[in-house]
Amino acid sequence: MAGSGLFCGGDGLGNAVGSVGFGLTAGAMALELDGKGERLVAGRSQIRHLKSTKTRHAGSFAWNMWLPSHSRVYHSPRMADPIYMRVGEGQAVDLPEFVGAMGNFLGLLREVDSTVAEKKGGHLRWRVTTLNNAPSPLVGVTPLLLRNAGNDTSTRVEREIINNVVSLTERGERNKFLSDAALSRVERIAKSAPKIGESVIYTDKRGDVSLSTKVTIKTLTQVQDLTSIKSISFGTVVGSLDSISVHHGKEFRVWDENFKRPVRCRFHAKQESQAKDLLGLRVIVTGMVSADRYGQPLSMNVENLEGAALGMLPSIEEMVGLVPNFTGGLSLREFFEDME
Repeated sequence: MAGSGLFCGGDGLGNAVGSVGFGLTAGAMALELDGKGERLVAGRSQIRHLKSTKTRHAGSFAWNMWLPSHSRVYHSPRMADPIYMRVGEGQAVDLPEFVGAMGNFLGLLREVDSTVAEKKGGHLRWRVTTLNNAPSPLVGVTPLLLRNAGNDTSTRVEREIINNVVSLTERGERNKFLSDAALSRVERIAKSAPKIGESVIYTDKRGDVSLSTKVTIKTLTQVQDLTSIKSISFGTVVGSLDSISVHHGKEFRVWDENFKRPVRCRFHAKQESQAKDLLGLRVIVTGMVSADRYGQPLSMNVENLEGAALGMLPSIEEMVGLVPNFTGGLSLREFFEDME
């Protein structure tokens, strides 16, 4: 029969170069070359045409697989390497701590996947590929691309997780890919450090680069400093409206362009339609702002929401004189002292 062929063989010593697996999912047949991380997919209607022959000689083996010439064959790129989490340091871990750590690790993976993909369900699912306990529990998971997911974001997700935890621990900072929900997962992992020791999240070495980070007591301190409310006042936040959530109260998140961090904004039901219209756009949000000890906004109860095109805000020179006799004849120093 005329057709295209697939070859998978050994090295003459009985070691497989790649293994061939068959699986049916939603009407398709997948032929996976596990050793190479490649995948061939043929339509379900072609299964009856598939023929396989096996030959063996001198300790080596080979399979020759033939698909009809009219079969469509798809090749997907290699997925990212596994990402690992070691739970605790140098000691056995009780089951509650292990289960809690795994739940938070999975939650962190899913939250960052969702943020990077800009899609609620994300692009990836996570398969356990490493599991041992010597001496601390170690779990490795490999990302698999969901059907119809589009771009493979797995490498980006792993990199954002590790880089953000490093940034949190060293500088108390994060970027927009570590959402509030993801930050809470890091905090929960860090809370176990006083009892079981620091945990480690890392990936396999890629060339000369190895991505690794520790989740420590210092990480916990930095996260708590980052999220503790020290003052509440009336104010304004300007930035891009990145996401909207209506599951646990009505909230949207604005990436503050001044402080380069997300601000969680709680809004009223009557503002929901306006928030949806402004999703992904630059906005001005006004209301009661909760801030950390450095005066940087953490959250806000929204009173007013407006779109803000670039260049729309007035300069300081343009604002001077808009409110006549603003200080009532007092100097600025006297005015602010009087406010106290």
